[in-house]
Amino acid sequence: MYPNSLSSVLLGVLCGTILYLFFTRIQHKRLPPGPKPLPIIGHLLQIPTKREYDTYAQWGREYGDVVRVSAVGRHIIILNSITAAKDLLEQRSTIYSDRPYLPMIHEPKL
Repeated sequence: MYPNSLSSVLLGVLCGTILYLFFTRIQHKRLPPGPKPLPIIGHLLQIPTKREYDTYAQWGREYGDVVRVSAVGRHIIILNSITAAKDLLEQRSTIYSDRPYLPMIHEPKL
């Protein structure tokens, strides 16, 4: 009886992994580009805790004005230009009005 239960567990893990990979790939096709995430934890280790604006500006140069990162399944959209911010937050505000409010604006010193 033990080999059957072990094979059932392995089959369940295999099916779960396949479903996870399938659905995350479908979901990522609709989202903006961003750095390559790690499995399950996403960009948790890549999200900076100090001088965030430097990292976000670098990502903006690499991936464009709208960058996506995720941490443990929660997606974060980073807007790297005034044009992108106005377009998404003013002109399309009805689409995004239920999103959590987490502003971060940094004006570089001249």
